[in-house]
Parts: sequence; C-alpha cells; structure tokens
Amino acid sequence: MVSEHHSKEPETDLSHGSDASDSGDPVKLQEAPLWRKCMIVFSTSWITMSACFSSTLFLSTVNELTQEFDVPRRTFEIANAAVLLAFGMSSLVWTPIEKVCGRPIAYNCCIVALLVLTIIAVFLSNSAGFIAVRILSGFQGTYFHVAAQTIFADYFPPTQRGTATGFFLAGVVLGSPLGPLVGAVIVTYKSWRVILWLQTAMVAFGLVLSVTFIQHGHGKPQRPTGRRSFCRTACLFNPLHVLKWWRYPNILTTSVACGFLSWAQFSLLAVPRHVIEKRFQLHTPILSGLFYLAPTSGFVVGTILGGRLSDRTVKWWVKRRNGLRLPEDRLRSGVVSFFIVIPAAYLGFGWGIQCDECSRARLAAPIVTAFFVGVGVFDAMTGLNTYCSEALPKARRDVIASKYFIQYTFSAVASAVATSLIDAVGLGPACTIDVVFVLVSATLTASVARRGSAMQRWAEGNSNRNLE
Repeated sequence: MVSEHHSKEPETDLSHGSDASDSGDPVKLQEAPLWRKCMIVFSTSWITMSACFSSTLFLSTVNELTQEFDVPRRTFEIANAAVLLAFGMSSLVWTPIEKVCGRPIAYNCCIVALLVLTIIAVFLSNSAGFIAVRILSGFQGTYFHVAAQTIFADYFPPTQRGTATGFFLAGVVLGSPLGPLVGAVIVTYKSWRVILWLQTAMVAFGLVLSVTFIQHGHGKPQRPTGRRSFCRTACLFNPLHVLKWWRYPNILTTSVACGFLSWAQFSLLAVPRHVIEKRFQLHTPILSGLFYLAPTSGFVVGTILGGRLSDRTVKWWVKRRNGLRLPEDRLRSGVVSFFIVIPAAYLGFGWGIQCDECSRARLAAPIVTAFFVGVGVFDAMTGLNTYCSEALPKARRDVIASKYFIQYTFSAVASAVATSLIDAVGLGPACTIDVVFVLVSATLTASVARRGSAMQRWAEGNSNRNLE
C-alpha cells in the first residue's frame, strides 16, 4: 500500500493551515506566466541574500571592530556566532506572526524590521548596544528562506522545483561569502560603518521588490476570536509547533545532515582573514578578502548545478517507476559531491596551505580547492533543501523552519570554534575534522534516500496509535 508520502506525477502539493490560505489555489499559481515566476525567484533571492549578507558581513572586519570598540577579538567572534544562532531562530518568531497577520504583512514587516535595525546599528558607539542590535537583526533571517520555499512549492510543479530552488539559492549563497568579501574591501578604504549603509540600500531595494512582484495570495490569516483570543494567539508562539516535526526520523536526519554541511561551509569562511593573511603575508584586508571570490563562485555554481541535477534525478526515477515519484529521489543526486568532491577538495585545501612544500604554489591551490569545496557543498545542499519542502507537504513551512534551526545552530558553533580549533590543531587537521562531518552528513542523507519512506510511515503509525 502506498502512503500519501508517495505520489504520482504530476503532483500538486496542498498544505493546511496558513500555507494554504495565504497562497490561494496552487494549481492556478503554477499557471502563472514565466516572467512572474522569474521575478518571484529573483525577488525572494535578493531579500534572502541581503539577510545572509547581514549575518556574515563582519567576519573579515573583526580586527577593525576590536580597535573601534576596544574589546577582545573573541568578543566579536562570539557575537558573530550569536547572530547566526538568532538567524536560525527567526522562523520561531515570524512564522507565528504570519499565522496571525497573514504572509504579506509578516513578510514585509520582517523586511522593515531588518531595515530599521540596520540603520540603528550605524549610529551606535558602544559595543554592548551594537552587539545587541546585531543579534536582534539576526532574528529576521531564515524566515525569508522558509517563506520562499513555500512560495516556490505553490508556483512550481515538483519536476521544476529543484531548478527554482537552485536559482534561488544561487542568490542566497552569495550573501554569506559576499559579506566578508565586501566588508574587507570597504574597511581597506572607508569606515566599517559604510558596510551598514550598503546593507541598508540592499534591504530597501528588497522591500520595493517584495511589494511590487511577490504575490502572496488572498487567503485570510488565522486570527483567533473569542474571550480566549489572546491565549490562543500566544500559543501560536510555542516553538513546539515547529520543533515537533523532529519526531519524523527522515526530517530530523536530513536537518542534521544540512547542519554538518553548514559546519563545513562556515569553517571555510572563517579561514581567509585568520590563516591566509598570515600564511601568504597579505597585509591589507582587501587582499585576504578577495579570496572569498573562490568559495563564492563555487557556491553559485554548486546551487545551479545541484538544482538541475536533482530535477534530472527525480525525472529518471519517476520514469523508472512508471510515474511514481518519491521525495527521496532527489537526495540521490549529491552522491558524487558528498563522497568525492568535498572530501578531496577540503583535504587539499587544508593540508595544501599547512604543508610548506605544497605552499610553493602560493594562492593557486587554495583558490582552486576552495572553489570545488563550494561547488560540492551546495550541490549536496540543494537536494536536501528541496526534499525538506516536499517530504511533508501539509507542514512544509514548519518542516523547513525546523531544518534551518538545526542548520544555523551548527553554523553558529562552527563560526565560534573554527579559529580556536585551527590555532589548537592546525588547518590540516581541522579540515580533516570537517571532512569527517561531511561524510557523516553523506551517510545520513544516503540512509534517508534508501529508507526515508519507511521512516515516515513509522512516525505516522506512531502518531495514529497515540491518537487512538
């Protein structure tokens, strides 16, 4: 017997709750003209890129911040990690607001909040206030990711969804590495506060795009009524509404797999200013900052290739099963990246910089290997992201939110400990640890690709027994 987890092509994903009400009829939305779909992908990508840019823009300017505020370097390293942790908790705040106010109001208010907090940060002159505002700005982070994934699920059929997600992530992944790159360029010539003015302009442009192009549907928000309306509204902010989906082993496993990949990503982003500047005697921030072009290019190429490859993999398996589509099919697309590309490139990157003989190649070797690490990480990540949006269509938004909570928790820890780990054991061993985490992620992903349907049926069976 085939559970609702399995589906025949073409598939229409229908969601309950505010997903359905906010998005209108998914069948009609999937018939929208191509230009509108392209603008939706671009608009959501730009807005999310601006938020990701905010989360990492001071990774390469820690030295300048410590001089400005006269605090230890470690303080801002922990602060950057706290921003990423808040980033992962964003959906726990804004998803309930969406349920109360509706997606259009919540989405645009989230953009406005990020805009206002960025402007406030420009004028703060004490470290405590600056760090507090930066952490608060992090709470406007992954909600944009979650909202975009639910919008795509409404506008794109399953065999196109991976491609849409790939192009969306191509813009999104620019944010994290462009933050330290642009920050390094700016502080070479101007005050670090100019970075915040640039971010202000990016967020303001995103607000214009959102109001102009993103159609959220005409559904009504879930506004509780009656004498207990306040208590019912407060209950919407219970994080268990999001975290309860971890009872599905396939959801929890893929979320942890994404977390290990994010560990590898943010460990890579911590290296340039801390290691490469010293190793290759780069004496200005802009020289070490330009190194971020390598992983940035890899991230973009990896997301686009990953989206196309995951869709092709789905089509191949659908044809092989005579029309039966399983969400797990797209997880098979990242095998080469998981087991070959990332481990080989990451080991070459770490040990190539640490080895005196290998370092004679100067910057060529780490640039090339960092590029392929970026390609591999996001080729693998794209399939995982799309799977999380398809595994439980009726709870798509909350599943994606729970995934990002785990993912950015790993990112925060990696950002906090990466430089200390490198100082303690060296870059080569630290990258070896990152490769071990990637292989763990690969093993988890492979287990879901093979047994994800059984995992979900087991969880659904337990839920039904509990109801009885």
